[in-house]
Amino acid sequence: MTVWRVPVIDPIHSLLIAGFVLWNVLRNLRRVALVFLQAAPSGFDPAAFARAVAELPGVVGAHHTHTWTIDGEHHVLSAHLVMIADSTCEQVVATKRRVHELLRSQHFIHITVEVELESEVCATEPGDRGAG
Repeated sequence: MTVWRVPVIDPIHSLLIAGFVLWNVLRNLRRVALVFLQAAPSGFDPAAFARAVAELPGVVGAHHTHTWTIDGEHHVLSAHLVMIADSTCEQVVATKRRVHELLRSQHFIHITVEVELESEVCATEPGDRGAG
């Protein structure tokens, strides 16, 4: 039994559903693209991070800092810290712990910190590729 004879209602509903799906796809497309491109997490300021790290005791500076997001909510960071030449093992461990504390509030779940002393040459610098 037909209540209304409006044959155009089915195509209109189809267009409304397709429009709703398309709107949601476009809304999430940028976020997904940033994850695929391993973009830096939104809200993370690398310059502020470098300043905060440079203020830690015994730290001379930081370089080769790379950040990306895994899923838009959980982030990854790797960085090289340069510490004063006479840093002790305890000082290095304490500094790495402080870096982890700085980043935990920003949803970084995997943090890799490589420590170099002032007198070392960074192994990732151009021209120093190591043997083999």
